[in-house]
Amino acid sequence: MAKSKSKLGDTRLERVHGLLIYAMGQKMTVVLRQLGKTKTEEVAFGRFVNNPKVTPQGVLSQYHHVEPVDFTGKHILVVQDSTSAAFGLHSNRNDLGYIGTNTNKTGFDMHPAIYMDASDGACYGLGALKIWKRAIIEREEEEKKKLERRKKVWKTPFEDKESYKWYSTAEQAISNNESADRYTLVGDRESDIYDLLVKCATNGWDFLVRSRQQRKVLDSTDQMSSLYSTIDSWPVKTTYELDLPRTEKRTAHKATLEVKFGDLQIIKPRYHRDKTLLDKVPLYAVEVKEIDDTVVGNEKPIHWILLTSHPVENIEMAFTV
Repeated sequence: MAKSKSKLGDTRLERVHGLLIYAMGQKMTVVLRQLGKTKTEEVAFGRFVNNPKVTPQGVLSQYHHVEPVDFTGKHILVVQDSTSAAFGLHSNRNDLGYIGTNTNKTGFDMHPAIYMDASDGACYGLGALKIWKRAIIEREEEEKKKLERRKKVWKTPFEDKESYKWYSTAEQAISNNESADRYTLVGDRESDIYDLLVKCATNGWDFLVRSRQQRKVLDSTDQMSSLYSTIDSWPVKTTYELDLPRTEKRTAHKATLEVKFGDLQIIKPRYHRDKTLLDKVPLYAVEVKEIDDTVVGNEKPIHWILLTSHPVENIEMAFTV
């Protein structure tokens, strides 16, 4: 039997997929009883979402295949982060995992990638989504597994790590809609992964990530140094004030922030086993740091270091980043 060319794996599912997506858009709900116009349609929707051939990736790929957004001439941000869905009072549902290290909460983990317009911040919706669950195990056993993962960190291929989601989800989002002139992957500190930055460079994608760790770098004079000491040696390019809202860890106050930026090359980690990776990745770094005079009490100052493939050669571009 020939393999189906449908994004859903079966062309017979496409009609119900179209009806379901249309109903969700019209009624702004995902409750099947409310989406179906008739009992027959409600049953059809239920059978669709419970069909083992139907996956989040397939649903999104089919949607973008039928309803593509024209990104021609646009610079698209592929913004990613991870989150969890806990079911609370409905935690007795079948096929759930545990959330984080709290074995009292059940649900599943998600890693979405959304499309945003770099020029005006317009959101074009969900580009891709990875969903997975963690087995219900004792906390002590999980801690042992974490220790084992740390020991094998350089032996395990990037493709076999959970962190591979930062690449695979972005790749799926871009393949679902390839019409943009330029793509920039945006992620928080968890996405500061050498393999990911190399893959971006190889694929012709840009990136903007928040730095998580100290790295060996080559500075503008090709001298070996560390990321943080290199940035410390840069002059402050400008300062600005920002009204910071109150959080659980910070008092609301007006902060004065110093901005630095410059170019460098990060070097492949010494113990990395993948010999096919580039030995270095050129990029720009932007640092934003609160001065001591405006820090409240013993609270930690605002301090961000951003790594990007976009050239940052003036203050305007630093603020854009």
